[in-house]
Amino acid sequence: MTVKEIKDILKKIQDPHIGKDIISAKMVKNIKIKGKKVTMTLVMPAMGCAGCGMVFGMIEEIKSELKKKGYEAEVEIGF
Repeated sequence: MTVKEIKDILKKIQDPHIGKDIISAKMVKNIKIKGKKVTMTLVMPAMGCAGCGMVFGMIEEIKSELKKKGYEAEVEIGF
């Protein structure tokens, strides 16, 4: 799988605060693929967002969508 394919999968996930998908909103950075493991940083637009329950929901969606394709996701939160 390529970084572009990962981004295409992640375009399904919306940030409910801004109403855009997390790729269009430029919230996903540093995507790396090693075997069946994908690591990335989910960049929050504001510091207060990091503790928000919606962020954890987005992370779970990321993991779920990639798991459907046979990949394990590791997501860090960044600013």
